[in-house]
Amino acid sequence: MTRLVRRPRRGAILLAVLATVAAAALVAGCGDTVEHVVYRDYPVEYDEQDDLNDVVGDPELQLGVFSEQLFRGLNEGDEIAIVHGFQGGTWVHLSIRAFGVLADGEIDAKLGDIGQIRFPLRLTRSAEGFLEAYDLPIPVNPADGNLDQFYGQTVELSVRFVAGETTIEKSIHVVLVSGS
Repeated sequence: MTRLVRRPRRGAILLAVLATVAAAALVAGCGDTVEHVVYRDYPVEYDEQDDLNDVVGDPELQLGVFSEQLFRGLNEGDEIAIVHGFQGGTWVHLSIRAFGVLADGEIDAKLGDIGQIRFPLRLTRSAEGFLEAYDLPIPVNPADGNLDQFYGQTVELSVRFVAGETTIEKSIHVVLVSGS
């Protein structure tokens, strides 16, 4: 006796495979939704690019610190805080305003014999039109780790900024205090 065996058509096989894949996707897709937070800065567009090349005023350097987002100039005998950094270390955070120089240069700052920095620096134009560096951290790391020896001490803070052929510098005496 001859028996006829019917073979499934290709369309039926394809439909069965698609149904199986869809069912698997539905089952695998159920469950908790995983979200990932991505932090990203918005792109910044500057209105005027060439204003950093404008030299305004006579060469002058002002020393200061930023307090509650405002520049506060430092004068002879003012206090400056030694602070503990978020990622470790102890620092004096200095700010400068420069006049009569180009924005690109090199900063050299000394805090007595306690700390020193020297590196290339590009000053930024503030909203008020000043060329400034908002935060220049000078490390204060005594070998024995004892900061108490510095508190109340008067030291010379000297800063020099060299931009091209122009050098501006200023030195004042400041009193070191704890900034916790």
